[in-house]
Amino acid sequence: MTGPASRSSLADLIASGPIHIPSLRDAERESVMMDLRAWVAAFIERFTVEVRVIPPCWEQHNGMAEALSALRDHERGAYADDAPATAAVDFFRAWREIEAHLTEMGALTHCTAHEHNSPRTTRGAQRSMHPKLIDTQSD
Repeated sequence: MTGPASRSSLADLIASGPIHIPSLRDAERESVMMDLRAWVAAFIERFTVEVRVIPPCWEQHNGMAEALSALRDHERGAYADDAPATAAVDFFRAWREIEAHLTEMGALTHCTAHEHNSPRTTRGAQRSMHPKLIDTQSD
């Protein structure tokens, strides 16, 4: 896992293993996110991913950003020179799981191609539908 250790470049981050976004310094996080934005855009094109799965505001949702980062890390490992011949299928299994996760998150946020809904607004709406949760959950 890549955390806050000293690194000199994005290449060093990538070479050191899976990237744990919350552990990164601001400059590292911006570099990783810039790379991830490009990867996600290419991934959406390659696989014709629907907006309901990866909305345009995906990076404003930590869970989506981290899931997509994990998928990118998985793809990198699956297609590495030393990866077993079965790794590509494992990548597609991982994509299936991440796709389900992203779809579920999108359903909770109600984000669309034209509208972003913050997780806080959505969480508040969920709480109001389940009043008992207000007493048992803390922010």
